[in-house]
Amino acid sequence: MRQALFLLALAPALAATPDRWVPARWQGGSLELFQDTPVNCLLIPWGKEADPGMARRARERHLAVLGVVHSGADPDAFVPAAAAANLDGLVLEGDFPEGFAERVSKALHRRNRSAVVIPMPVKGRLPRDTAAPVLATAAGAWPRVRASESETQAGPSGDPWIDSNIWLARSLRAWCGVRPVWLGHLPDKPAPGDYPRAVADAAAAGARWIAVAEPGAWPQTAAYLRFFEEHAAWRAFTPAGAVAVVQDPAGQNPDMTDEYLNLITRRRVPFRIIERPALPGASLEGIRALVALDVPTPTPAERQKLTGFAENGGLVMVGPSWKPVQVKENQEYALEPCGKGRLAIYKEEAPDPQALSHELPHLLGRENLGVRLFNVASVITYLSTDGRQLLLQLVNYSSYPIESVTVEVNGSYSRARYYSPEAPAASLPLESSGGGIEITIPEVGIYGALLLD
Repeated sequence: MRQALFLLALAPALAATPDRWVPARWQGGSLELFQDTPVNCLLIPWGKEADPGMARRARERHLAVLGVVHSGADPDAFVPAAAAANLDGLVLEGDFPEGFAERVSKALHRRNRSAVVIPMPVKGRLPRDTAAPVLATAAGAWPRVRASESETQAGPSGDPWIDSNIWLARSLRAWCGVRPVWLGHLPDKPAPGDYPRAVADAAAAGARWIAVAEPGAWPQTAAYLRFFEEHAAWRAFTPAGAVAVVQDPAGQNPDMTDEYLNLITRRRVPFRIIERPALPGASLEGIRALVALDVPTPTPAERQKLTGFAENGGLVMVGPSWKPVQVKENQEYALEPCGKGRLAIYKEEAPDPQALSHELPHLLGRENLGVRLFNVASVITYLSTDGRQLLLQLVNYSSYPIESVTVEVNGSYSRARYYSPEAPAASLPLESSGGGIEITIPEVGIYGALLLD
C-alpha cells in the first residue's frame, strides 16, 4: 500500500515541473525497466541518432523526455526535430561556445514555449547567470575509494583516497537557490554496487544523479532512488556545523576554493557555505571558525564582520592581504590574538588545500566540531538540521560494509533513528558522553542516515 501510494503521487509526470523530475539516461532496451520506479524524466540521445519514436513511447508512459545534444551538433537540425517530437527540453552535454545555450533556448521557445534548455558542461564551469531551471554538470567524479593515487580498492587497513561529489553538490546548491542540481557523470569501470552509491553520493547533499539503468544493478539503484524520494524532506534541511567557508562566485581562483571544500568535506568537518556577497549580513550563530581565504581583499563591511567575529571568540582564517605578518620558517601562517578570538593569517593568498584541511580541525579543536566519528576511513558525511532535528548522512565508498561506527554528538538529544535503503528504520540507544551523546551504528553498507530528535 505504501509503495502504491508513492507511485500514485509520481504518476502525473507530464504535469511535473523540473524540480520534481527524477532523471535517468536511456541507453537502449525496454522502457519497462522504469516501470514502478521513481524515474519520471528520461534523457535520450538527440542528434544524428535521434529517435522520435522512442520519445513518443516514453511520453505515452508519462515520462518527461529531454533530448541530449553533444558539442558540435547543429541547432538548425536538432531544434526543429525536438519541437516536432514535442520534447520537454534539451540537455546540452559538453562544453559549448559562450551564448550557445541562450541561442538554442530562444530558437526552441519559438516553437515550444514550455520546453527547457539545460546546459551540462563536462569540463567548463556553470555560468552563475544561467536561467536554466536545473543546474546540471557532468564534471563530477565517479564516486569510489582508491588507495593513494592508484586505481585499486582500499582494504580494511588502507588509507583511502575518496572521489566524492558531495562538496560539488553543496557548492552548487549554496548559490542556486531552490533550483534542483543534477550530476551527470558517467560510470568509470563500475562494479554493481557503484550505481546505488552514485545515487547516494549525490542525494546525501540534496542533488540528483542522472541515473544509468545498468540492468544487473538497476533493482538496487531504483530502490535507492525510491528511498531518497520518500525522504525528499531532508533536502530542505540546512547545513550544520561549527565551521563556515566563504565562497566567492567571482573569485580569482575558483579551482582552489573547490579544493578547500573538497578536502574539508573529505576530513568529515561539518561546515556551512556562505556566499561572499551575503557575508556582511550573514548569521554566524553557532559558528566557531570562518575560512575566509576567498576574501583576499576585504571590503570595509567584510573586515568589520570578520574582525567582530574574531573579537567575540571566533577563529578566522585569512590571506596575507589582511595585514603584513612575520611567518616562522616552515610554517604557513601566523596565529595572532584578536579580542577573545584568533586570526590565522596565511603567508600565501592560496594556501595548500591539503595542509589547510589538516590544520583546520587542530586549530579549532576536534571537540568543537559538533560531531566526531570513529572507524570511518572510507566514509564521507554531511550534517544538516531543520532546527529541531539533526541529520547525519554517511556514504561509504569502499566495497565492504563498515561495522561499529561510533558517533559523538555535542548537545542533548532524546532519540536516535537509523535509516538505510537496505533495511527498515531502527532506533539506536544513546549514551551520555561528556557534553553530548554517543551512538554506535552497527553497520554502514553503502549509505545510512542518523536522525536525532
